[in-house]
Amino acid sequence: ATDFSLIGRNAPPAGKGSSKGAKASKGASKGAAASGTPVGGPGTPELRAFHRLGSFSAQKLSLVASGTAACHGILVNENGEAFAFGRNEAGQCGITPPCAQISTPFNLSKQYSALIGKKKVVAAACGKHHTVLVTEDGCAYACGSNKMGQCGHGGKVDTPKSQKAGADSEKPVELKQCDIQEEVVSVACGADFTMFVTKNGQLYACGSPQYGQLGNGTDGSFNSSASSIKMVFEPFPKPTRVYQGFGTEKVIGVACGHNHSIAITDAGHAYTWGFGGYGRLGHKEQKDEMTPRRLETFTNRFVLPDNGKSCRMACGQTFSLITAFGGQLYVFGKPKATGDNIMYPKPLMEISGWTMRSIACGATHTVACSEKSTIAWGSSQYGECAFGAGGPKSSANPKLVDDAEGLVANSCAAGTGLSMVLMNDPVDKFPLYEPPEDTPDVSAPTGAGAKRKTPASKAEPAQKKGKKAAK
Repeated sequence: ATDFSLIGRNAPPAGKGSSKGAKASKGASKGAAASGTPVGGPGTPELRAFHRLGSFSAQKLSLVASGTAACHGILVNENGEAFAFGRNEAGQCGITPPCAQISTPFNLSKQYSALIGKKKVVAAACGKHHTVLVTEDGCAYACGSNKMGQCGHGGKVDTPKSQKAGADSEKPVELKQCDIQEEVVSVACGADFTMFVTKNGQLYACGSPQYGQLGNGTDGSFNSSASSIKMVFEPFPKPTRVYQGFGTEKVIGVACGHNHSIAITDAGHAYTWGFGGYGRLGHKEQKDEMTPRRLETFTNRFVLPDNGKSCRMACGQTFSLITAFGGQLYVFGKPKATGDNIMYPKPLMEISGWTMRSIACGATHTVACSEKSTIAWGSSQYGECAFGAGGPKSSANPKLVDDAEGLVANSCAAGTGLSMVLMNDPVDKFPLYEPPEDTPDVSAPTGAGAKRKTPASKAEPAQKKGKKAAK
């Protein structure tokens, strides 16, 4: 998609369909330019094939990130600078006052230099309305909505009536001084919650506990009315250690769906917890799990190889994926709109024998990097599977992305209506996409002790595409 305001909607929110004064896109793809049809921005067509992002075509990226519930993304260049783009109605791109969306990637590191300094960003993740960055010294920063405590920097909890935990943050807030006592090395975000993995293998969680997705043994529910049944769910606004279920095993990786999670430990075991609908937890039942529960499939002789270090995993809205022996990809849950639920991990035989370098899931689609191929499947309503202008709008089974065949794809990221892939040169065959210049004027750096300029316009931006090849 290039107009994030339309994802999942029939029309953009009132007054948020376009950006005041946004310049017309310079960079329609060659095919679109030839036909006179613009690409990018409110009301414009989607990018249905991979494009290079014009403003990043001359520099290298080291990281791309999004999230299964996210309509925005993060790009990190080789200097460790983080850039955000996409929906920004809750300030999740780090720009305030919030606006509908940001098309041109916004340099978070530069804008918040007084807070982040020259530290390199080494990990990032996106929730539905929030973003979390991790820097090389183990500090975590968050921006966007904190109504369910998902940013992890605390706040006044007022759950019974308003179901809020703290105010929305206006800039990345350092999380290291919260309940996390160790260095953070990786992060994953669900719709309204966040998971942090520390250097010592501990897992911390914050945000909404409604389905047990925090893994701390509770859904936080209680009846807020004395005269009737009115259940509410008390958020956890500060990161809390997830200590049940893992025993002495150390967590080395975590992935999140909308309301469930999967983690890998140094013993080569996989654990899932949270919302159990459609079998997405892989335990042969649809029960919600309040604490991490080990997947029986990957035990004993079938423990994950290399103590889990070479394992790849990802979560969609209603399904989960994990690689095991020989790089074989396993799936469980409901990966297709039709068909039976997969109640426990089963090998995805269509790509048996492929070694997965990276996998990522949007809400209803999956992208995988394997050897010299990029593979995608699921819904491609907004072109997120990169099947091309004349290609299918969905694929129930894994399908090669023809344009990327023969090119080494190092990593990928996916959000709702979005896919990004980092590819090695040569990538000149992909057309350039130059997003509309709609970023509000926020030239004054902000952060500790720095004052911020009021944006010149509260306009609503158009939208941007991810890295070297962004969908």
